[in-house]
Amino acid sequence: MIKSIWPESYNVNIVLGEKDGTHPQYALRVAKHGLQQDDGVKARFGAYRDLNNRLTALNNGRPCADNFPLTMSKQQWGFTLSPLEEQKRAQDLNAWLNAVLTSEIDASAAKELVKFLKVSDDRINPTSDFNV
Repeated sequence: MIKSIWPESYNVNIVLGEKDGTHPQYALRVAKHGLQQDDGVKARFGAYRDLNNRLTALNNGRPCADNFPLTMSKQQWGFTLSPLEEQKRAQDLNAWLNAVLTSEIDASAAKELVKFLKVSDDRINPTSDFNV
């Protein structure tokens, strides 16, 4: 559903943002009609992982895209990622998000995604009903 309503003139990129203490944040940048908007969501990896889990649940258990970055094993043990690993994760999150935006997903998952992205547009407003 998101593919059919997401405006083609909107570009979304996830980039490595400022740190939250020792934890990297991944910033969402949205360009509407070629013009950069204010920075959007800035969140740690876990927020994007939670979003992926919610989208999968709302999409009848089907992943919205099959390329969500894995949690690195060294991170599970409390070690921090290197700057190169942080940058790679930002690139992988960006690839995942853009894959989701070009997918056909259930309306409830599309609404959740737009709500998370905090992008307002009458065509993709999360309070409106999508035509299925």
